[in-house]
Amino acid sequence: MPGDTAIDETTRPTPVHHEVHIADQLDTIHDTLSFQGRHGQPGARKPHILVKAGDSFSHRLQAWVRRDQRVDREANQYDEVVTAEDGTILHESHEPLDEHQGHGSAKPKS
Repeated sequence: MPGDTAIDETTRPTPVHHEVHIADQLDTIHDTLSFQGRHGQPGARKPHILVKAGDSFSHRLQAWVRRDQRVDREANQYDEVVTAEDGTILHESHEPLDEHQGHGSAKPKS
C-alpha cells in the first residue's frame, strides 16, 4: 500500500538518550549523552555496544565529575574513566567485561 513503511528490525535505528541536569546555580548545566548499538541478531536483548559520556554527580565526593564509559559485549571489553572538574583522573578501568563484576547493581547486598 502507498505510505506503508514497514521497518526491518535489523535496520531500526537505536535511540540516543540525552539527559540534562540543571544545578542550583542557574549558570551551570550538566549533561550526559548515551548511545546503544545493536545489529541484526534475532532475539538479542542487550545492546552489543553501550557508550555514555558526560557529567555524573558523585555522592561520595559531593561534586560533579566527568564519566566516560564504554561497554562492548562483542569484544568483551569494559572501559571507564572518571575525571574531576580540574582534569584529575579519579578512576580509570580497562578490563575484560566478564571480569567486571561486583559493581553497580551487581554489588552483593550487605
